[in-house]
Amino acid sequence: MPLSRGRDGRLLIGPGKDVHVRVPNATGEVEVFAANTGHMRVACEAGGKIDGVSFRGEHPIAAGQLVEAAGITFTLLPWRPGA
Repeated sequence: MPLSRGRDGRLLIGPGKDVHVRVPNATGEVEVFAANTGHMRVACEAGGKIDGVSFRGEHPIAAGQLVEAAGITFTLLPWRPGA
């Protein structure tokens, strides 16, 4: 499953020059996006871990979960309008 390289409202995180969030020491790219249902998802060809549980390809994520993939670690925070 090739990543869409940040198209269609996807946030692309990685080491390259054409990413939205540059992580120079990352070993690959991670995409964060909202599915058609509105639920958030993460995608990484190499897979990774969400709260310590392995995933491959694309997987749903929720606010507060710790994502580790391709040398990138982040926590998705809830969106609060006007904050």
